[in-house]
Amino acid sequence: MATRASAKSKKARTGKVPSRGKVATLPKSALKAKGKGKKARRALGDNGGPGLTDAQIKAELNRLNRLYSDWEKDRDVAKQSNGVYRSAIKAAKKIGIDTDAYIGARDKDRADHGKIIVQAANEGRYLRIMDSPLATQMDLFQNLNPEEAPPTLDVALQGQMAGKNAEPESNNPYLPGTDDFQIWLENHKIGIGQAADSLRH
Repeated sequence: MATRASAKSKKARTGKVPSRGKVATLPKSALKAKGKGKKARRALGDNGGPGLTDAQIKAELNRLNRLYSDWEKDRDVAKQSNGVYRSAIKAAKKIGIDTDAYIGARDKDRADHGKIIVQAANEGRYLRIMDSPLATQMDLFQNLNPEEAPPTLDVALQGQMAGKNAEPESNNPYLPGTDDFQIWLENHKIGIGQAADSLRH
């Protein structure tokens, strides 16, 4: 009875009753799926990726190796430069240079000058609104009225910002032939150059 029940269950699973001593075969649907899987794996390659030729794989690996070597060189140069810079900062601090002030001034000088001016104006206004002693101490921000809008940028900065923002020369707000017109135009070109440099780095 147990043998018959076992045979029936195998028939239900496989579609065939296995003879004694033989391994049960898979259903036809399973065999088809298995065959398709092998074909798919052969088409994709052993690792499941696209079926690249050895030459294509070699070329890609060589490219990756070159990029990695370049990165290693750049990393080593950066480490060395960083060490020299850190040593210089320590030496400057020993002779009395306020290196924190230097770093702040350097970063502000490298930033968008127009934004720095507007930010300083807003900081001064907010400090006064907050009744902070910093608003009056050492005459900080005293040239700005809290009720006034942020100061208008000078002509050179206007031109520089326009150039960095890729505005056309026709946006020059000054009359042709005037000094302000020429200053705006010259700094507009400087701004364009600065924008191009920032894209390269």
